[in-house]
This record gives sequence, structure tokens and C-alpha cells, in this order.
Amino acid sequence: MNRQYVQDIVDALTKTVGLDKERVSLAMAISIGYSMDPPKENISNPGEWYDQQYRWKIQQFVSEFNERYLLDVHLVISGAKEIWLGRFNSIFVKDRQHVVDLLTGQSTALKFVTRYDYSPADSDLIAQASILVADKITPVINEMTNPDALVK
Repeated sequence: MNRQYVQDIVDALTKTVGLDKERVSLAMAISIGYSMDPPKENISNPGEWYDQQYRWKIQQFVSEFNERYLLDVHLVISGAKEIWLGRFNSIFVKDRQHVVDLLTGQSTALKFVTRYDYSPADSDLIAQASILVADKITPVINEMTNPDALVK
């Protein structure tokens, strides 16, 4: 992965959230979770669909990124999926329990993020950082076409 590309992302993240590995990794997970589009229609098993469509891309991206800047790889990979599933559910799932979960703050994405005990101000900085880099991450991940592709 291009050193300058990684440095640009790291600079944007660390200027906002500092050098804390967990905060940087959480911001990266959120960015990636928002980088992957949900399917155009409802599907019966969104977790399986995500794994087939995106998991290899995210693993490759994070692995290559991690060679230049150390992340909590598990947090980034699992977090990206949870954020994506939360987005999927908010679009397609319309049963009573999912609506209650969404309204009471129990969505899968929110449950994931609240495992990390940050103040509202810290959470705002993490969200801000994730938005800053999402546009840089999205095209790189979306351009990946097979498990053996190299990230540019």
C-alpha cells in the first residue's frame, strides 16, 4: 500500500483523535463500515452476504494498512461489519424488535460502539475523524476486484 496514502489517512485521524490506537482503529472501523454500500434490496442473510462481498476486501485493506501503521486489526474488521450491519438493518429490517432496538439505541452498530467507554466529546471526535477519511477509503476498497488484488 502506498506510504503517502497511509500517511494522509493517519494524519487526518491522529490530528482529530490523537495517537491512541483504539480511537484510531475505531474511527477506521466506522469509516470502512460506511464505505461499503448495502445491497439494493433486502436479503435473507446480510451477515453472510457481507462476508462474501466485502470481508476479503476489508481484511486485505486493513492488513496492508497495518503494515505501515499499526491498528487493532480485530477491532477494525469486526467493527466495520457491525457498523455495516447496523446500516443494513436501519434500511431494510422493519420488524417490531428492530424498530424498538433502533429507537432505544440498541442497534448492532450502537452496541458495538458503546463497548468503548468514551465521553460524548470523544465520541464526536471519533465520528468526525471517521468522516474525514471515509472518502479516501471508499474508492480504494471499491476498486478491489479479487482476493489477490493489491491495494493502490
